[in-house]
Amino acid sequence: MARIFSITTPTAKTDAILEDLKNQKDLLQLQVFRGVSLNPPGDVIQLAVPNLRVSEIMRILDGHELGEENGISLTSSEPDSMIPTQSAHSIERDINEGSWEEMEMTISNDSNTSINTLFILFISGVLASIGIATNSLHIVIGGMLIAPGFMPITRVALGICARHKAWYYGSIDFFKGYLVLILGAAATTALLPVIGQDPLPGTASYYVPEQKLVTYWTTVTLSSLLASAVASIAGALLVATKKSVFTSGVMIGLALVPTAALIGMGAVTGDFTIVEKAFVRFLMDVGLVFFFSLIVFTWSRFYYHKRDIRM
Repeated sequence: MARIFSITTPTAKTDAILEDLKNQKDLLQLQVFRGVSLNPPGDVIQLAVPNLRVSEIMRILDGHELGEENGISLTSSEPDSMIPTQSAHSIERDINEGSWEEMEMTISNDSNTSINTLFILFISGVLASIGIATNSLHIVIGGMLIAPGFMPITRVALGICARHKAWYYGSIDFFKGYLVLILGAAATTALLPVIGQDPLPGTASYYVPEQKLVTYWTTVTLSSLLASAVASIAGALLVATKKSVFTSGVMIGLALVPTAALIGMGAVTGDFTIVEKAFVRFLMDVGLVFFFSLIVFTWSRFYYHKRDIRM
């Protein structure tokens, strides 16, 4: 997918930036609007390039003080369609890697712990605990799907690889988010006996005959390690390619939501064996998400981006 860049620059820098940009390979459009920007004051340069060339353009703009005081600022977007005057092959067979800044914006949009996000995570804990108590796997999956629980961990890895304070924001969002999710599960567990429901009945699941729902989420096995590892890799790749809508599938592959819910449920019911086992499994999944996200972003840094984030 092509990218549209809108660069706001002091007038004194405009010609030098244009000189660096105009001979770039696969340049689809290049326009300059002199004196049109009021804040910050200066000119606006707009260009369109295939996604393949985004990292090269970003490195050029870094050399013109991108994101620095008295430097240049940038916004990017994706057109719904583009009909270039030259061959469209570079668009039709384009790559889908996002820039560091686009990844960070995607993650922050999905996982910043605003009051709305915290409410969603609380509800996720409620749904997961009800599903576990009633052996209803589809309800647990509902809790997994609505929780943006993967993104904060990935954000820590992104911040480290891109050398940005995103790692700090991700850490804060991780602790706040999962604390609220655990509280949601704990509050629901305290309420369930009031309505006649045993929170941890230990009966067989009607989805998986003769097996308990909690067994998988409180046990570390080679198969669970493999499932969480490949889900973690898929999640990092989805973030890198700006396909965050599909990370709901990653949350189903991971055990983050049900294990966090079981921690709250076990604490309320006094079953600290469940708390311990669920906590170990939770830490395993967190560690795998962080490790494989770090691997994916490190590879992306040296193969594609070759720069630090500028935000």
